[in-house]
Amino acid sequence: MRFLRLNCAQMSVRPFLLASIILVSLAAVPAVNGQMLEPLPLWNYRSGSYHDLVVMSSNAEYVVAGAYKDGLYLFSRESGTPLWHHKIGEAEDSLSPVVSTIAVSDDGRYVAAGVSETERWRVMLFSREADAPLQTYKLDNTPFSVALSSDGRYMAVGYGYGTVRLFSRDSQKSLWSYEAGKPVMSVAISSDGQYVVAASNDHGVYMFGRESGTPRWSYKAGGPIRAVAISSNPKYAVAGSADDSVYLLNVNTGIPLWSYRTEGVVETVAISADGNYVVAGSDDRSVYLFGHEGDSPLWSYVTGDRVNWVSISSDGMYIVTGSDRAYMFSRNSGIPLWIYSIPGEEGERGNEFLSVAVSSDGKYIAGAAMYAGVYLFDRDATRTVTATTQTTTSHSEKAITSSPVFSVSTSSPVVQETTAMAWFSALVVVAVCGVSIYYLFRKRRESVSRISEHLRYCINCRCKLPANAVFCDKCGTRQAEE
Repeated sequence: MRFLRLNCAQMSVRPFLLASIILVSLAAVPAVNGQMLEPLPLWNYRSGSYHDLVVMSSNAEYVVAGAYKDGLYLFSRESGTPLWHHKIGEAEDSLSPVVSTIAVSDDGRYVAAGVSETERWRVMLFSREADAPLQTYKLDNTPFSVALSSDGRYMAVGYGYGTVRLFSRDSQKSLWSYEAGKPVMSVAISSDGQYVVAASNDHGVYMFGRESGTPRWSYKAGGPIRAVAISSNPKYAVAGSADDSVYLLNVNTGIPLWSYRTEGVVETVAISADGNYVVAGSDDRSVYLFGHEGDSPLWSYVTGDRVNWVSISSDGMYIVTGSDRAYMFSRNSGIPLWIYSIPGEEGERGNEFLSVAVSSDGKYIAGAAMYAGVYLFDRDATRTVTATTQTTTSHSEKAITSSPVFSVSTSSPVVQETTAMAWFSALVVVAVCGVSIYYLFRKRRESVSRISEHLRYCINCRCKLPANAVFCDKCGTRQAEE
């Protein structure tokens, strides 16, 4: 039986090899076990006031933050210590002073801020060199939105009575003014200052040229317009509406290229410099990324709360979202690169990110997080953290079924999705290996059966004989009949 034992031993090696392959394959499956990436803040500044606004220069050299009843702060990228602080509400008769809107030029040289006090509304233009305004522009109602051209030469303002105004930094007198009839909630200006787009509660999107306050065109949506943005080229304007829709419009004609309906009011929008990518945040807790050629999202992601703010890098490669946490995405995937959660008690409010900004190259991210202050992050400075619980999210139903708690400032949607992918991969590996094991053992049994059917051994000398042999060719012994 030596021949048979040798073949069986050779065949028995295969299951051990297969078992080794299984172990290696399972080891290769991501061992997430609730692990994910979290950014390490470069710095965090807390003034004790309510921080709800942040912007950053395109080169990320300067960060500007607005504090609700405190004033305006300017920071450099290198330090969380303010370069200067312009305080508001110091007049004796000042009541409820509010920094309502801020903007910064691309190089950080100029800063604009809208301030509302009791019957004392104004927009101020600052140099980064000092906290004293270069210009103060008086208004007759609350400024809701301000935007600066790339060089800070032109400033667009939208405010409470439904007025849009364009200013030059060289004069306190506006270049032109337009009455929309209802509050203008958002304005945007092209990099060269040639185009101004405004969003009004009268359902209208208005496009102006720098030379005139007569609209080049207007577009009426199905609800009040809450946010607008314009590409740097400038070819496209994007608008978010209270009719739950996102609109991409041709700058020259005002004709919508497409619209997409979400499941909540679209409060915030942004567009890449070339207009190829559009990001929108909705009250349905989702952030959406679109290409300029299609009306279906490239992807969407459900956060833990309403989306307060979105920002996109110039090339559209990186997207940042402010919600219950700060979320960082690549345009290639709807799974966050990282999530930052502010340490606090479970269920504690007041630590959500109300405003976020990303640098032109997507390297640096700034965030304003209510009472937790102002943060600056480096996209690539991260650590691995472990979740103690997980949240189940449903992209189709737009639902959050539980609230996550993490041992080190992290978030659950990424953990949940990555864990699901890992387990799916593991199940596929196990299934493939199981089928392979079954096939190999079946082949082994068939081989043993064939060997047994085609071989006999002499009852005297034990040499091999054909299955139908009567006499042994070697010793001549007659074989017993089966």
